[in-house]
Amino acid sequence: MKLQHIILALAATAMLATSCDEKQVLPGDPAPNQLDSLENKNIVVTCAEAAAIAKALEANNTATAEVYSITGYVQKDGYSDEISRGQQKWFWVADEPNGGKVFEAYWCNVPNSEAVPIGAKVKLIGSLMRYNQTPEMKNGKVLLLEVPE
Repeated sequence: MKLQHIILALAATAMLATSCDEKQVLPGDPAPNQLDSLENKNIVVTCAEAAAIAKALEANNTATAEVYSITGYVQKDGYSDEISRGQQKWFWVADEPNGGKVFEAYWCNVPNSEAVPIGAKVKLIGSLMRYNQTPEMKNGKVLLLEVPE
């Protein structure tokens, strides 16, 4: 009888632990296993660090072999609130909400062509590159983390 109680307690603990580990998936988000795979196979850097890495590349129009993850806030670019082409967006990010133009997301892909408003907190995933003297990520993936109200 005591063994049955122990087995039931272990089973209940396992079920509770599994339900606590689950992430809430919002519409348009990548599948959890896809997100975990993206997050675990890249180098996490700030916007400023990404800009420094991209600017240090030897040749123009070359990209890093490594995949990076950058979390930052969408900035006003001086031309418009958002430039888009289908699901691809073009905007600048910085480490702080009003940090200015630090790193450029150039034609990065947003799930379901969602809007990427000024002030949104985003995660960019992709290779870094230097286009002339502009540090950027071209054709990366954008995950919306927080959208201002």
